[in-house]
Amino acid sequence: MRHLLPARPRAAGRGGGEELNREQKAEAIAAIAERLSTTDTVIATAFHGLSVREVEDLRGALREADAHFQVVKNTLARRACDETGREALLEYLEGQTGLVWANGDPAMIAKALSGFAKSTEDRLSMKGGILDGVPISADELKQLAALPPRDELLARLVGGVASPLQGTANALNSLISGMARALGAYHAQRAAEPGAATEAPDADPAPEAEASTDDTAEAAPDAPAEDTPEAVQEPAADDNADAEPAADDTTEGD
Repeated sequence: MRHLLPARPRAAGRGGGEELNREQKAEAIAAIAERLSTTDTVIATAFHGLSVREVEDLRGALREADAHFQVVKNTLARRACDETGREALLEYLEGQTGLVWANGDPAMIAKALSGFAKSTEDRLSMKGGILDGVPISADELKQLAALPPRDELLARLVGGVASPLQGTANALNSLISGMARALGAYHAQRAAEPGAATEAPDADPAPEAEASTDDTAEAAPDAPAEDTPEAVQEPAADDNADAEPAADDTTEGD
């Protein structure tokens, strides 16, 4: 995948330029289209006056960031963009164009391009491109180059999330420990108060006293029913009433 364009003979055209025949153009378009279909981040660059050595240095720096630099013909790249739906790149396909196929961290790749541009007195510049399938401008690429690497950003994110959680955990531990100490002190104070040991036994006999009173109240109505004095005296009164006429009979006999 590193060398997409096949080696081919060059034919001299008008004005001393080199032209590709129809078959070679089709092969070049297919190779670019394949790259566009499998790469979601592509950066278009403009360059002028770079030596062969400088281009190789650029490729080496990008290779370390898991990216590849390829000089393309604008007409062929436009055809490939039309075929793959990458129309966002069309506006950058003017002048001398080199496409950077990015597989690694986009921030590291943008940083490598920005550093190379400074070292070559801006003979290389970023035009724009697509980042994860979304169009990105030259200014946004410069901002991307100023960001820390992805690993550092992730480390900062994890640290930012973990710090509040750790603070919350510490606060909860302190709260629970404080409550435990307060409860322990309260129980110790209650145990040390006078009469704390005798209050509990005095509270239990009360229900027994109530039960005794209730038993007595229930037993009381049964006693008068069996030994009522009035029930014994009533028959005696009847006997006396019957005896009085007997006395009268005795008097009349005499």
